[in-house]
Amino acid sequence: MRNEQIESILPLTHMQRALLFHKLQVEEDQGFLQVSFSIWGKLNEKLYKQAWQTVASMHPALRTSIHWEEISKPVQVIAPDVLLPWEYHDWKDYKESELRRRFEALKQKDQQRSLSLNHAPVSRFQLIQSGNTSYYFLWTCHHILLDGWSTLILLQNVWELYGAYQENRTAELDRPPSFKSYMEWSSHQDPTEAEQFWRGWMENFDSPQLLGSPKAKTGESTVYLSREVQLDLALSQKVRSYSAQQGVSLNTLIQGFWGLLLGKWFQTQDVVYGLTVSGRANEFPGIELLAYPLSNLVPARIRFQDTEALPTWLQSLQVQYGSLGAHESTPLSQIHSWIQWSGNTPLFDCLVVFQSLPWTELQIGEVKVHEVKGKTTSVYPLSLLVNAQESVTFTLRYDKERMDNAFVSWASAQLPKLFSLAMETQGALLSDLMVALDTPTPSGSQERVEKSSLKVSGSAESATEVMLAQIWEKTLGIDQVGPEDNFFEVGGTSILAVQVFGEIERQLDKSLPPTSLMTHPTIRALSQLIREEVQEHWASLVRLQSKGSKPPLFVLHDIGGDIFIYKELAKLLGEDQPLYGFQAKGLDGRDSTLQSISELAAYYVEEILRLFPDGPFLLSGISFGGILAYEMGQRLIELGKEPDLLVLFDTYPNPGRFSYGVQGSPTGYRRLGKFDTHMGRLLVEGGKARVKHYGKKAAKVLLTKLPFLSYKEVIPPGRNVRIWNANEVAINSYFMEPIDCRLTLFLADQNYTRFYEDTRLGWSEYALKGLEVHVVPGDHLSIMYPPNVEVLAEKLKVCINRVEEVRGNL
Repeated sequence: MRNEQIESILPLTHMQRALLFHKLQVEEDQGFLQVSFSIWGKLNEKLYKQAWQTVASMHPALRTSIHWEEISKPVQVIAPDVLLPWEYHDWKDYKESELRRRFEALKQKDQQRSLSLNHAPVSRFQLIQSGNTSYYFLWTCHHILLDGWSTLILLQNVWELYGAYQENRTAELDRPPSFKSYMEWSSHQDPTEAEQFWRGWMENFDSPQLLGSPKAKTGESTVYLSREVQLDLALSQKVRSYSAQQGVSLNTLIQGFWGLLLGKWFQTQDVVYGLTVSGRANEFPGIELLAYPLSNLVPARIRFQDTEALPTWLQSLQVQYGSLGAHESTPLSQIHSWIQWSGNTPLFDCLVVFQSLPWTELQIGEVKVHEVKGKTTSVYPLSLLVNAQESVTFTLRYDKERMDNAFVSWASAQLPKLFSLAMETQGALLSDLMVALDTPTPSGSQERVEKSSLKVSGSAESATEVMLAQIWEKTLGIDQVGPEDNFFEVGGTSILAVQVFGEIERQLDKSLPPTSLMTHPTIRALSQLIREEVQEHWASLVRLQSKGSKPPLFVLHDIGGDIFIYKELAKLLGEDQPLYGFQAKGLDGRDSTLQSISELAAYYVEEILRLFPDGPFLLSGISFGGILAYEMGQRLIELGKEPDLLVLFDTYPNPGRFSYGVQGSPTGYRRLGKFDTHMGRLLVEGGKARVKHYGKKAAKVLLTKLPFLSYKEVIPPGRNVRIWNANEVAINSYFMEPIDCRLTLFLADQNYTRFYEDTRLGWSEYALKGLEVHVVPGDHLSIMYPPNVEVLAEKLKVCINRVEEVRGNL
């Protein structure tokens, strides 16, 4: 770079040096940052690009490059001007159902592209037009030049400028201070006060609590998994009200509770974890305008005594963390030096990150920005990501090879429990809360696990049972499991079941569908199934409860292919209710899959008629399963066998890509969009009121509530991914016709009814003999889990009893 192309040359900050070191040491760059969002409305692309170019002239971060080769110390070089690189994609001709999938694939592909740090700008921009008035936007940059707070500053400036350009006026933007002035100011700050603070903050702490195992050098990329825990809206509001009453911030309250959990796990009253801070709590003029990587990582310390009352303790924490804020820009390496911490042992390996946006959506004239997302990066074994905008949500992002799965499972269960207990007993002593938490069962050392397995083998009858016990213990994160223990009663879930059967296939070379646990839920029963290879005829139809005097009810699988979601419903319907579940054809890993709703329905109807040629026919399904049940009803009617009951659990009609519903459908159904394949098609446009209701909050609820989204990270290759993809093809090509029978719709009262004027969701136009609607508590999936499923089960029993009465009168 020639001198005339240089505005200034500056040294790197401590954090920038750490990010550069990590990038050069490992193959996977954890500093890679993506920011994406959707745009609704007619965008003036020329003005949008102009707004970004103006922002680049205001903020040096978009004009800076990093240089380290052939020089003694790495530096950052700011150019006087740059031309931002843009890429355009025209996706207007793609199906609505394909757009989101393509955008996610584009982001994945973009991560594999190199991003050169030594050539400004260290950014690239991609604008994708998905319709006449809709766009996706992807901005790729690097944490070495921008942090989360900085990207939001730039985005806010861009849209303020765009709005001004649209209205042909001058934008009133405050000029941010320069990098150079900030670094000069920082270099002249007296570190004495900060040193005294951090010495006192970490005084007498010499035993770190480490959750993850050391990183092994395998040469493979690190795989991070995520588990989400959400406080319901009512509890979230109570927590906010309580924190306000006590005069403490929500962040302080959450950190305090996280500290209590870690204390319970490690059996200590003094814990330290890493806290990501903005680094902007100082007196530098204009710090709030500076788009510069100021975020920092500092040790957070939580101490408590059993005799302290919750309100008093939280208020003392608030005072302590208020003092920390004044010193939050101190580099972690400097803190290590002051407290004389050994460089061979990490001070912590768990981070807490508070994710917050200044806006959930942004309206600029007729253009709306929503679903603003950023890719989280971390090289630590565990990060607790906190989003407290609506319902308080925790995401545990962890390195699957280094993290103790037992802790993740335990913490996921204890977080909501602790908040609920605290709100019920707001003046309780801390000892009361700690005692009420479940006793943790860390998996511990390899020696401890082997002893646990020997305990099981003493009462087991075969080597197969011993092997299964070891698999269950490892997957569930528990020390001991008995041969008669029920998988779902000792912490098992549908996702963990997929992992268990992946291990069974790997260790025992036995390929069974995970839904085998529905009928063989204990080690002894599953061992017998494996040893005897009870697989004479693979059938999709599973007898969940074959006894009982009531008409048999059939439940259809979700898009993932299994029927775990009906486990609680099966218990609540009782032993007198015969229940049969359909799992996807091909779930055994050997049989072929079907890629047509019509073919699937015909195949499942054939299996029903093998057992019950004369009925009765009670069909039901949730989401994708509801569409299957609907088409099976069509098949039965063609055979002269009208369904006695056709139940759709929170299912949305799927009229096909170019259909706007049948003639006479409710007004306002102008466009059909699909936010994920297992959800079916959702009505997302049609009038300003409907658009107003939708947006980022709705998309978050729809997409983050779905546990099967994480299947693709844990399932064995060729199993559920194959089913998922086949079912996606099936739903995308399916066109519904009205059905000549009565439909019964169970509609979740959360999320969806408030977004659409017609709570019947258009089903009344397809049900030629009428539509019966039951509103039940919960959202799209929680209606099938306690306590919501209890209400659903009672209403469903009434529907089944009515079928009995009608058939009894014939």
